[in-house]
Amino acid sequence: MKKDVNELKKMFFDLLQNPNIAGNHAPVFQEELKEYNNNGNTLPGTASQPVILHHNPNDDIHHHEDVEESLSIMDKEKELIIKALKKHKGKRKDASLDLGISERTLYRKLKEYDIEE
Repeated sequence: MKKDVNELKKMFFDLLQNPNIAGNHAPVFQEELKEYNNNGNTLPGTASQPVILHHNPNDDIHHHEDVEESLSIMDKEKELIIKALKKHKGKRKDASLDLGISERTLYRKLKEYDIEE
């Protein structure tokens, strides 16, 4: 539906910019254009000053900074599991509750990350 609306807008703007392609309906579109512009609106290509869009390819390049810490989700997950186990003095049940995961998931993660208590 959005595509259809955009297509209709494009057709309407094309007709407003080139009334010859409208045939018998050209005067109607010219009146709509006058009314539209009288309300303070402007259409692409009908502004009092030309609209020029510039694209600077350098805008697409983002500044990159080296970060010393790891941004890996797996590393963060491992780190949080270790912290939770230390906080709860190795009690897996309490650590899993604190982490918001089941004990079974905690056991699996301990094995996956080769974490020894």
